[in-house]
Amino acid sequence: MFRPVLNKDWINILDTRIDDAMKIVPLFNSDPHYLSALLTKTKWTDHVKGLDLDELYLLVRLPGADKFPLLKETIKWIIEVAMICIDGTPAIILQ
Repeated sequence: MFRPVLNKDWINILDTRIDDAMKIVPLFNSDPHYLSALLTKTKWTDHVKGLDLDELYLLVRLPGADKFPLLKETIKWIIEVAMICIDGTPAIILQ
């Protein structure tokens, strides 16, 4: 009786993909021109391609010292907490 051969290559491919997804991605670099791994993984470079970078910068910078003092502190706190949590977040979730 003929028994079919089971191709198990897909299991190795799946294991490799899971390992890649679970790798911790470093998010900091001292070079100011470095595109953070977070932006690369979330494909933000694709979303902002062709847009005016100076205009985008104005949208994401912190408000002036005299504007929205509570909002400014809250945003700083959220960013600090997010940066602490992101170190242990699998890359697949960040995508």
